[in-house]
Amino acid sequence: MVSKENQVLVETGPYQWIRHPIYMAYIMNYIGGGLLSSNLILTIVPVTMFAILVAIRIGKEEAVMKERFGQKYIEYMKRTGRLVPQIKTINLLQEIKYDLNFIKSHSLQPKWYKFLKVFILVGFLVGYWRLFGFTKTKVFFAIFIFLSLFVHLLYRAKTNKFRRSWLDFVVVEEENEIKAKSIGKFYYMAIVLNASIAVFISQMFPLE
Repeated sequence: MVSKENQVLVETGPYQWIRHPIYMAYIMNYIGGGLLSSNLILTIVPVTMFAILVAIRIGKEEAVMKERFGQKYIEYMKRTGRLVPQIKTINLLQEIKYDLNFIKSHSLQPKWYKFLKVFILVGFLVGYWRLFGFTKTKVFFAIFIFLSLFVHLLYRAKTNKFRRSWLDFVVVEEENEIKAKSIGKFYYMAIVLNASIAVFISQMFPLE
């Protein structure tokens, strides 16, 4: 394994958060293929084997990169994760607390709209529970919240201070004035996709 003479250290795009996004994409692909097969063995075995091979290869690749770029790559390693972004638990908890306070206090939307969203979610969970049982509902809710948190963090990844809510707006500062901007249709499309994935995975569990 050698480096090219004209090789440059890429630190933009997904590489600003993780050092090996392609490997992570492959792992997610294996996980998705296994879930589509509705077979836990076809999910766990290929993912585990590939993860082991990746772990071995990554170590060798990073040794070459450190030799090629020296201290620059070492500093880059400190800022990024191998396969998932680095998350400082204390900072994350502080930011989540900031978000929750922001959601409760902001006036970007009328209160009835906030309650409507909560009502829709609770109504869906109750209906899901009546149709498919408590276990599938718990699995659905856990996966949906996890994926929604992921989308939420992606929307705010480029800000030094979290200023975006779970709702429909991003709060920005322009010319020393706080303004609200719509975050677009993609947000709701992502939420619908999250719900669809959560339904699919929860349905893999047996009925009670």
